[in-house]
Amino acid sequence: MVVTISQAACVPALSAEPEAVVFPTIEAATQTFTLTAAGPWTLTAPEWATVSATEGNSGEVELTVSVEKNTQPKELKGEIVVTSTLDEKVVLKVAVSQAGNEPKISAVEAVEIPCSAGEVALAFSTNYAWSATAMDTWIEL
Repeated sequence: MVVTISQAACVPALSAEPEAVVFPTIEAATQTFTLTAAGPWTLTAPEWATVSATEGNSGEVELTVSVEKNTQPKELKGEIVVTSTLDEKVVLKVAVSQAGNEPKISAVEAVEIPCSAGEVALAFSTNYAWSATAMDTWIEL
């Protein structure tokens, strides 16, 4: 009598829920996504995002993505790339983004100075460094 023993090949598969991680504000924050893998995996992330693990094995794992405050005016966009170590052709890309710190300024749009001359205080606010320049010689800042 012959007993035959066989083992099915492990078909590497990767999935994530949700398929994108979106940070809607510029503030430092964390979010999670669930990775399901049928085999061992490795992970890379954009330099501005940190993920709680960069490698793992078969199964389901909740991963935490952390970002610092975004002080740049542009939205940050990138991909978390998960690769099967059984087959490097099996790749999962999870989009990750964080809102940009768009420049904002608020100020009065016009100031009228009396004909007798004088000083006028201007009030404004902004979320960026600023400088002012007089556009005519009779104006002093």
